Amino acid sequence: MGSLPLARLAAGAALVLSCLTVAPSVAWADESSAETLFQEGLAAMKRNDYAVACEAFAQSNKADPSPGTQINLAVCYEKQKKWASAWTWYRSAVGLAQQRNQGEREKLAQEAAARIKPQLNYIVISVKEPLADLVVKRDGAEVTIALGGKEVPLPIDPGEHSIEVSARGKKPWSTTIQVADDAATDRVEVPKLEDAPVEDKSVKPGDGTSYQPPVIVSNDGSGQRTVGIVVAGAGVLAGLAGVGVFVLAKSEERDRDKQRREANELVDPTTNRPTNEPRYLELNRSADSHGKAAKNNQLIAGIVGGGAVVLVGVGAVLYFTAPRGAEKSSAASGSRPLLLPLLSPGFAGLGLGGAF
Repeated sequence: MGSLPLARLAAGAALVLSCLTVAPSVAWADESSAETLFQEGLAAMKRNDYAVACEAFAQSNKADPSPGTQINLAVCYEKQKKWASAWTWYRSAVGLAQQRNQGEREKLAQEAAARIKPQLNYIVISVKEPLADLVVKRDGAEVTIALGGKEVPLPIDPGEHSIEVSARGKKPWSTTIQVADDAATDRVEVPKLEDAPVEDKSVKPGDGTSYQPPVIVSNDGSGQRTVGIVVAGAGVLAGLAGVGVFVLAKSEERDRDKQRREANELVDPTTNRPTNEPRYLELNRSADSHGKAAKNNQLIAGIVGGGAVVLVGVGAVLYFTAPRGAEKSSAASGSRPLLLPLLSPGFAGLGLGGAF
């Protein structure tokens, strides 16, 4: 049983290293996705397709939150007369704009929130028997219904909504309400929850069941060795990936140097000014872009390479520390092939050793 914690540790280490190696590319992908979704939302707004627009803005904000996206999302909800959702996103935009020192957007969102606040509908969920582990959900999302013993009015959009209440040892309770667009406060009275039936799992004499002794499973360490091989193999693959990214970095550096040379050729030595300024600026911008890409690829290659060495090392530790069953003979033990880590400053991999 001692091999399981080590196996879990190895799997966790591999997961963390994988996350570290892909983090930069994921961040760039999020920004790109956010911009694409934002433009989709604007296009949907122009054709008055507010349902699609709201979904696009919401996904864009999830990928890369910004005050502008949240304001557009609030406008989209306001067009559908979903006053509570619009007010909530205007208020969120106010806070985010304050953090980023965007005064104009903060003022715009503040004024819009104040303008629609008188139109808000509220709901008060009153529970007859407050329980310590009570969970109240509105439309599937958990909400807070009281603070310090005082009921909290919750802003809510007009339309149909579901209320679900549950607690340990109690039967769940639910209802559906219809909220009118009349800027009123509605109440939902939750009755005392009934006790849930207790399931009797005890074994009664004479019911045909017999005592079954616990099954004891011996651990020969094969599972841990398998995990070690998988982790080490992942390290080898990561090392190959790091080499590939490093090659890309060198290619970007060559492109950068080439465009720098071409730009310098456009400079008149007598005036020290470019003979073709638009082309000169274009080449320098492109060279800067290649330079940044080269640095990013070098960073990723370093992270992936370091992770590869760690994975191979962890895999080797798992493999060689796994418990082994009784050997049939010393000769049989000596003839078993062994998986050996191969580590050097420029290489990480696995080798097969032993007597054959």
